[in-house]
Amino acid sequence: MIEAAIRRPRTCAALLCFTSAIRNRDKLADEITARPPTMLIHGELDEAVPIRHVFNTAQLLEEQGVSVRYHICPGIGHTLNEEGACMGAMFISEMLEE
Repeated sequence: MIEAAIRRPRTCAALLCFTSAIRNRDKLADEITARPPTMLIHGELDEAVPIRHVFNTAQLLEEQGVSVRYHICPGIGHTLNEEGACMGAMFISEMLEE
């Protein structure tokens, strides 16, 4: 959950999110304590969490000084496919090398 990771007393090495939305957006600026490099991966056809949430989340995090990347998996809904899993694995691998 994004909310827990960015409110930690210590920043983790990286944050990988599949299907992302932030609740309590209005409180984030006062409550954010950690800014890990973040990757958002989302299905293009997700009906449970509409795709607009990934763009809104990325913008909100960037406004708070978080380095954000995102990847939209074409043609899938509220699920994870091999492409998304590979993108996530590459991101974590890259973050752990730094």
